[in-house]
Amino acid sequence: MISVVKYLISEAMDNIVEHANVSNGWIMVQNYPNKGFLDICILDTGLGLLGSYKAFDVAGINTDIDALEQAINGNSTKQITETRGYGIDTSRRMLVDGLKGKYFLFSGSAFYIYTNELEQITPLNRNVKWTGTMLALRVPNSVPVGFDYTAYLE
Repeated sequence: MISVVKYLISEAMDNIVEHANVSNGWIMVQNYPNKGFLDICILDTGLGLLGSYKAFDVAGINTDIDALEQAINGNSTKQITETRGYGIDTSRRMLVDGLKGKYFLFSGSAFYIYTNELEQITPLNRNVKWTGTMLALRVPNSVPVGFDYTAYLE
């Protein structure tokens, strides 16, 4: 389980370093042993997903919803296949499909939620906006039988 938590955190932190164009971010972690999960929140006040796609001149991504759709489906700002990451797509599948956790990604004026019960992108009122990106992960303390995090790595 420690390897999974390290992977999830390092992928999110790498995204801040490589894409946010900001010198700092925050990470908050709270363990709820009696409830059986660990909550992790990682956020920055950088470019946000849409700003990152625009900064790298990726065509056809014009809204926060477009940017979320591209990010969760593994479409990177990196143009060279060998160096592009699979962090968001891999992380969300590993956490939700593999561990039965919960994944929440908020950038600009839209958010994405992915659980075993729900997957949706929700636009917000244009007056509600997070400049940057916020990622919230709910990681179950117990690992389902047969779970192998390496099966999710690309």
